[in-house]
Amino acid sequence: MRFIANIPITVKALIIVAMPLAMLTLWMIDDLQQAYKDERSMQTMLQAADLSAAAASLVTELQKERGMSAGSLGSRGKIFSETLTEQYGELDRAFANLKASIERNRLLMHALPDLHQIFAHFIQDMTKLKEVRQSVRQQDSPNTDQLSYYIDMVEPLAKVSLR
Repeated sequence: MRFIANIPITVKALIIVAMPLAMLTLWMIDDLQQAYKDERSMQTMLQAADLSAAAASLVTELQKERGMSAGSLGSRGKIFSETLTEQYGELDRAFANLKASIERNRLLMHALPDLHQIFAHFIQDMTKLKEVRQSVRQQDSPNTDQLSYYIDMVEPLAKVSLR
């Protein structure tokens, strides 16, 4: 007790003020750390939403093209011939949008290797689209391979858009 009595009043006042200030500073640092974690989490969710929206749009366009291709093959080119050509452009734009979304969100892609692998395989499989379209245009006999290609392409993207 004698030790405390020998401390000057200004030092005692400084200690009384400094302790709450130190606690307030620690609380603010903790709050800032939590805000940073929340911001990073929100950024990740925004990136995931961007990728999911692009994938969902591409699924829609793939489904439309699949249906029109089936109709064109079934009618031997009498229906959907003109609209199918327009649909090719819609699907190509949706695919370009997905690739742009992947590029914008490449940090998320690297953080989630499974997602990166799904998109890498998908992009590689999209190279077969030209052959499938040519087969539909030439009205090759209705072949389940042509239509199953679209189904096979939709499946991984549908999983991505539901995650």
